[in-house]
Amino acid sequence: MRVGIAGYGVVGKTRHRSIESNTSYQVTAISESSEKARKSIPEGMTVYNDYKTLIASAELDVIFISLPNQFAAEAAQLAKDERTFALQEKALEIDESKASTAADRITVDRETIAFNRDVQSDLTAWRAQQGEDKDADRLLKEEEMRLTDAAQRLAKSELGARDRARIAEVEQEAETQFKLYQKSTNLADQFATIEGTEGSAGKIMAKWRSIAGQQDKRDLLLAEFTGVVNAAALGGLPPGAASDKDIKMVQEGFPDNTYPPEAIASYMRGMAKMSALAAEKEKQRMEFMVQNQGIGVGIDSTTGDTVTFMDLWENKIKSEGFADYMQEKYPINWDNSAFVSPRAIIIQNAAQAEALRLSKQQEQRESVPPVMRGSLL
Repeated sequence: MRVGIAGYGVVGKTRHRSIESNTSYQVTAISESSEKARKSIPEGMTVYNDYKTLIASAELDVIFISLPNQFAAEAAQLAKDERTFALQEKALEIDESKASTAADRITVDRETIAFNRDVQSDLTAWRAQQGEDKDADRLLKEEEMRLTDAAQRLAKSELGARDRARIAEVEQEAETQFKLYQKSTNLADQFATIEGTEGSAGKIMAKWRSIAGQQDKRDLLLAEFTGVVNAAALGGLPPGAASDKDIKMVQEGFPDNTYPPEAIASYMRGMAKMSALAAEKEKQRMEFMVQNQGIGVGIDSTTGDTVTFMDLWENKIKSEGFADYMQEKYPINWDNSAFVSPRAIIIQNAAQAEALRLSKQQEQRESVPPVMRGSLL
């Protein structure tokens, strides 16, 4: 059997090693959006930059979905639509009884069932993938606590009142942005679990109304998200983020009542990415203040020049590898596919709906005997 792997992080690599031990299967294609991770893909593989192209183009018998939570559901649905059989790491508990009950929907032969059992033997990587977001949040929180502790100890030292106030202000902003990052990521995950499911359009709109339907909730969310965008965008965006289609959706503005479900879901993903940038920026600012004893300027170790935090931040986000660094540290995935505006999505949806209506009308006409068709005109 020809096997494809969507996502080549920890789980994807572990799955690859497991597959290689089964000589009746052969990994022939892998997709990975991170340029750094793609370098670790063995030679001889057909490599794709995104899972959508892998699913649509590669000639495969089995596809493994080893992507972050916010992309796994959509990828699994696409694979099921395009392929005979797809295995998703988040739901890899297939046995003979389940296969038999699903026989009316999909044919699973004995070889596939045996392979599923072999795959399940390595649950460590699977559980690591399930807990990826929680682990990332825990590490980020530990980092924040370390910096906060250092800032508080510094504030208690022999500093002037102005320096102490400046440290306290930076500490408070870092805490605020981290909380907004957690909130944005949680909301994005909620929308991600809806996408790709039956009736997802209606569910997405219902979810959006529940968090932004009332004016007071909408005003609060708008104020919070505007603060995140301003904090993240000040000083510019790194290359990976600047071309990300979800961040471009955020730059279109806060969703109004005309936004289609696809645009709202994209907006929420974009806010999660923007909030990760804002949180990282404030963590770096606190680190800078601690290292420089509360003073707002420092010395560049390579040039000896006096620099401000914004000087360092602007250089950092432009440096090679920063986009990969953010993608590894936070549960985000840059998406540089073509951006489609909310208005364009509405037009596309309307055109598809009209085409479907005309198709059904034509089918109805063709089902009527010729002598009666005049009455349908």
